[in-house]
Amino acid sequence: MAVPQQGVFVLETRAHRHLEFQLTDALETDAALTALRAALRRVMESAPRTGAAGEVRVAPAGPSGAVIAIGLAPRVWKRIAVSDVPADLSEFPDIAGVPRQQHDLWVWVHGNDDGDVFDTERSVCAALDGVASLVAAPSGFVYHDSRDLSGFIDGTENPDPAELPAAVVIPDGMAGAGGMHAIVQRWVHNLDAFLQLDVREQELIIGRTKPDSVQIAPEVQLPTAHVSRVVINDDAGEEMQLFRRSVPFGNAQEAGLLFIGFSPDSIRFERMLARMFGVGTDPRDDDGIHDRITEFSSPVSGSEYFVPSQTELDAALS
Repeated sequence: MAVPQQGVFVLETRAHRHLEFQLTDALETDAALTALRAALRRVMESAPRTGAAGEVRVAPAGPSGAVIAIGLAPRVWKRIAVSDVPADLSEFPDIAGVPRQQHDLWVWVHGNDDGDVFDTERSVCAALDGVASLVAAPSGFVYHDSRDLSGFIDGTENPDPAELPAAVVIPDGMAGAGGMHAIVQRWVHNLDAFLQLDVREQELIIGRTKPDSVQIAPEVQLPTAHVSRVVINDDAGEEMQLFRRSVPFGNAQEAGLLFIGFSPDSIRFERMLARMFGVGTDPRDDDGIHDRITEFSSPVSGSEYFVPSQTELDAALS
C-alpha cells in the first residue's frame, strides 16, 4: 500500500510557510535530473517524518518541531516519477479572472513554533540552492479559532479527521495511489469593505452564520453565496470534497487568505474556481453567476501541484 506524505495530515499547526520554487534547469539532461533528486532528498532530511513506517497519523502536531510536504508541478513529476502518473495530472487551470502563476516546486513547512518553522524553512532553501530559486514564500497563521480574517470559521466543509486520508488520496490500484492533487493560491481581502456590512449581509454572502458556522437554510440561501458556489456534486449527486488547509496572512498593509486544498483529482479545483466566477466548460458552472465573495477578495496567484505518496517519492529519489 502506498503511504501518503504524512506532513499533509499533521493537524492544528499554527505557523505556516509556503515556499514555491522555480528550477534553474529545464531537466533536459541526466545531470539536471540527478541534481534535482539529490536536492529533494536533502529537503526531506530537513524535517522528521511523523509516525512509524507504513502508518499515516492524522493527529495534532506537537508543541515543537516542524513538518513538511512536497508538491511538484505536473511537468516536473512526470520527469522523475518511476511509476505511472495520474491521467488527469494538470497544471493550474486557465480560467478568466483567475491569475495563473504555475511554479515548479512547492514545499509546505508548518509547525507550532515559529522558530522551528523558520529554521526548517532555511534548511529547505539551503537544500535546493543551485537547483531551484525561491520565487514566493508567503507565511500564514491561525487566526483565533481557525477563522478567516473576515471572522468566519474556515474549513467547515472538511472531511472528519476519521475519514482522512481516505477521502482525499488517490486509492490503491490507481496510478498515483497514495498521492494527492494540491492547489496553492493567495487571495487578498478588502476587509474594510466587507466588515462595514452588517453581519446578516456578511452571512448571506458566505452562506453560513458568523458565530458558529451553521449553514443557512436552503430556502434562504442565495445562489451567489460562497457555499452555493463551492459545494460541488458529482454526476451521482455526491459531494466532491476537498481537504482545506488554508491559513490567513496579513499585516497593517495587506491581508488575505492562503488557500490550500487537497483532492484525489484535479477537476474539482477547476470546477470550484469556474463556479466562483460563473464560467467554465461545464454547463453547470458556466451560468454567469459570481460568488459574491469575489467582490471583497481577489486571487493574485495560483499554482497546482501533485503531492506524490511518500512511497513513490522515495522510489523516485532513490
